[in-house]
Amino acid sequence: MTYCISSGIKALDAITLGWQKSDLILIGGVPAMENTSFMVSMLNNIAIKQGIPTAVCSLQNSTKALMIIPLAYLRD
Repeated sequence: MTYCISSGIKALDAITLGWQKSDLILIGGVPAMENTSFMVSMLNNIAIKQGIPTAVCSLQNSTKALMIIPLAYLRD
C-alpha cells in the first residue's frame, strides 16, 4: 500500500501508511509538550507542500496564534 497523504514525518508515515482521505486526526497531550509544533509541521507538509486543504481547531491557542505560528514556521 502506498502513502495516501504523507504527514511529512517518515517514521509516522511508516506506522500509519500515511493519512487516508477519511481520517480525522486529533493531536492531544499535556501543555508544553510541543503539540502545536507537531501540528504545524504536519500542516506545513500537507497544506503547503502538497496543496491539500486542511482545517485546524485548537483548544489551547487563539485564532491569532494559529495564524502567526505557521508563518513563523515558514520563515525558517
